[in-house]
Amino acid sequence: MLFSLLIVLLAVKDPAPENDIGQEERQENFLSSLRLVFSEADKSGIFLLGAIFAWFVAWNAMEAFFTLYARNILEIDVGTGTQMLTAFAALLILFAIPSGLIATRIGRKPTILVGLSGMLLGLVVGYFIRNPTILLLTLAIMGISWALININSLPMVYDLGSQEQVGAYTSLYYFSSSAAAIAGPILAEKFD
Repeated sequence: MLFSLLIVLLAVKDPAPENDIGQEERQENFLSSLRLVFSEADKSGIFLLGAIFAWFVAWNAMEAFFTLYARNILEIDVGTGTQMLTAFAALLILFAIPSGLIATRIGRKPTILVGLSGMLLGLVVGYFIRNPTILLLTLAIMGISWALININSLPMVYDLGSQEQVGAYTSLYYFSSSAAAIAGPILAEKFD
């Protein structure tokens, strides 16, 4: 974190604002964006934010309890279980750029739907897997699927508003995903 702080302080130049908007007007623009999402005749924005919340709940619930699954079901030690998640993360990183290119070619929504189908299939199949090697391969495929979802969801949220509303929509996206990160493990334990 200290290294990151130094990079931001020393190397990142913050562009000057294009116009001089006062704090009250900025707040009004943000509140207007919130109202816009909830008052639009087209409810795509609300549904997309709800979908983002739902898929992050599912992933965070699975990730939070994965080491228990590894220890109790696969009968491997917790450290090995944690290392297995590296396959997921590695393929997510490797597939980040290709997932954006795929979305450019076929569209964000179809790309995200393919990713969601892959994640759902991986979770269902993963429930029955008792072999760590097969589960490792499943996690790798799920990492690709998660890249298809995750890399394309924020730009899809941006498409809901104008250039001036990017900050407001970014906050709505991160509110949905962060709330899901909190709720996922709690809901999974409650409904276990």
